[in-house]
Order: sequence, then C-alpha cells, then structure tokens
Amino acid sequence: MKLRPLRVLEFVLITVPGLIGLVFALRAAGPLIDLVQAELSRTPEAQEVEATLTAWTRVGTSPEQIDAELGKAFAEDDIDSVAVWLKVAEMTGYPVRPEWRARYADETSTASSMTRSARQAVAGAVTGAGHGLSGLAGAFAADMTFVGDLRDIGRELWHFGNSEPVDELALGLSGIGLTLTAATWGSGGVAALPRGAVSAFKIARRTGRLSARFAERLGRMVADVVDFPALRRQVREAGWRDTVMRPGAVFAAAVRRDRLDGLDEAVGAAGRVADRVGPAQSVELLRYVDDVPDLRRVDEVSAVMGDRTLAVFKVLKRGALTTVKATVRWSRRLADLTATVLFGAISLLFALVYWLRLLLLGLIYGLWWGCRACLAVRIS
Repeated sequence: MKLRPLRVLEFVLITVPGLIGLVFALRAAGPLIDLVQAELSRTPEAQEVEATLTAWTRVGTSPEQIDAELGKAFAEDDIDSVAVWLKVAEMTGYPVRPEWRARYADETSTASSMTRSARQAVAGAVTGAGHGLSGLAGAFAADMTFVGDLRDIGRELWHFGNSEPVDELALGLSGIGLTLTAATWGSGGVAALPRGAVSAFKIARRTGRLSARFAERLGRMVADVVDFPALRRQVREAGWRDTVMRPGAVFAAAVRRDRLDGLDEAVGAAGRVADRVGPAQSVELLRYVDDVPDLRRVDEVSAVMGDRTLAVFKVLKRGALTTVKATVRWSRRLADLTATVLFGAISLLFALVYWLRLLLLGLIYGLWWGCRACLAVRIS
C-alpha cells in the first residue's frame, strides 16, 4: 500500500491536537481536582446559606399554597402555624389576603392570645403533648422541672408493672432528664441547654415528631447511658409502685454519668437550636432529622435563619439541610481549568475515534488480503 499525502496530513491534523490536548488536560486535571475539593470542604458563608435558603423557599412555594396553609391553620385553630406561614410569605414576598392578616391580628390580640396560650400550655404540661406550639411550650416547661420526668417515668413503670410494652427511649430520656435537672439547679442554670435538648427529644418522641431512624440512633445512645438491665432488677426488687415514689434514687444507680459525654453532640446541637428558635419550634424541627449530622445541619441553619428556621423547613422539608453543605463556587480559575480539561478530552476523543477507525480498516484490509492469498494458493 502506498502512503497518500492527504492521508498522512489527515493523520497529523487529528493526532497532534489529540496528543497536545491530552498533555494540557493532564496538566490541568490536578489543579482542577484540588480546587473542587477545596471548595467542597469549605464552610459556606452565612450570607451564602441565607441567600440560597430564601431563594429556594420562594421557588418551593406559591401564593396559592400559602393561602391554603393559612386557611387550614385557621380552621384547626393553630395560630402558631398561621404565624409560621405568614413568615414564609414575608420571606418570599408573596401577597397574603388582607382578611387573613386581619383575622391573625384579632386572634393574637391580648385577650384571645392569653386565653388560647394558657389553655394549650396547661394541656401540654399535663399530657406532655398538647396542641400547637403553645401546647409544646407547656409540655417543655413541665419537662424542665421534675414534674414532666416523674409523670413519664410513672407511666412507663406502670406499663412495666402490668407486663405491658415499655418505651425504653422515653424512660431512659426521663431518667437522664432527672439527672440533668438536678445538675441544672446545682449549676445555677449552666446545664439548662442540655436539659432542654433532652426534653425536646422526649416530647418529639411522645408526639410522633421523632423519625424512626433518629429514634433508633438516639435509643442506642440512651442505652449506652442508662443501664436498663440494672434498672429492671431494681424495679423488680423494689416493686414498681415503690419505684414510682422514689425514681431519683433508682435512676441514680442506673444512669452511667461517665457516659453522658456520648450524647454531647446531639444534646449540644438540639440545645442550641432550642435556644435560638424556642423550645416548641425546636421540637417541630426534629421531624426533619434522621441522624446526628442532620441535627448538626439544623443547628447551622438556625444559626443563620433564626426565627425563620421553621418557616424554611415547612417549605423545603429535608431539602433545607443541603444548603449548609458547601458547593463549588464558579470562578475565573475554575472556568479556565474546566475549559482546558474539556478541550483536551474532546481532542483526545476525536483522535481515539480516528485511531479506532484506522485500526478497524487495517483489520478489514488484512482479512481481505489474507483471504485472497489463501484463495490464490488453493487455485494454484
């Protein structure tokens, strides 16, 4: 076969750029990877998170949805939810019907507000659940004293005494709560944040706001702190009625105080959230938590959004958690490196396709001439 000049020129024009592109791509790939990794490992700035959450919230809702949610909240006499959706409207700039604002102003007047809040708070304190954020606040207030823990311990031990299923997570959190309540009083309030976090966990569990995955994870951490086999032995020996009368003494022996540090990350994050948004809203936010890292991200969102945190989660749900993960910010250097790698990849791809074509043609020609040679030998 003769070498044709045009074929040679074609080979050079395709092969040389392909090889040059490969060199440039390899040289730019390392810095590009380092830059992307650096961007993904950084902590997003507060302004960046706030802007993203606000934009996503606006995209994630509509005036129609806000109107529907306000109507539903008013129908259920859940004025706290009305306040949250009005906050959504304020964040997004979407209009709200004047009658909704007028009704909210009337419902939150001094007389109406005090009556409703007092009624819901008392119900929350007695039952440990309650209706709306005011009911959760009442349950939280009871839990910050011995009252809520004694109530819950008594209920679970009554189940124990009647051979009924016992909620060990609620029982363990109540025992830990007793320990932390004493520590709070002894520290002059320094331990109030962790005590509040344990109450938030317990109320969320009781009211169905704790996800199954987080309840399982929290249960393992609580089981590490509370010696449940020892607790069962003591209850059997003393009898559940006597145990209810002196739960502090029983749990004092069952709670491994040296292992409370294992709860530190979860308790610390939940305590900070409750401090920023209020105890009732912190319980509501636990709906969107599946593990300790999620709780840490809720903490980070609340540090940026403050009293708008629940409004954001009402719209975005768990999607709000992704905003505190760093993303790659576009820059001139990133654009240059990306363009270089793409140029090299495309050049190399063209060259590879060309080389593959030559290889296939060579194989076809080889087979053709081989077959002709075989036929010639047989004929002769």
